[in-house]
Amino acid sequence: MLDDASSINPNANPASVVPQVVELAHWTKTDLHTISGGDADAFGVAQAGLVWLSKERHFGIRSGNRLVAHAGLVVVPVAVGEKHIDVAGREV
Repeated sequence: MLDDASSINPNANPASVVPQVVELAHWTKTDLHTISGGDADAFGVAQAGLVWLSKERHFGIRSGNRLVAHAGLVVVPVAVGEKHIDVAGREV
């Protein structure tokens, strides 16, 4: 869950904030709305008719207490000849 933006120190020097990569325990529609700015087609794929799969693991980059980036991974089984392997895909 995202931290409350009011908990960010407005007097902090932005140059001194080191972004942190974190695994996100939860990813909600509210989180998506926050990071996409509420854009219904933030990834520009609506005209192509694409539908995103639900992701199994979520990672983010936080700058201070603010989530500024997200990547979700989904594992998909594929066959390469006779060999079956799992691959991971992502969305940003």
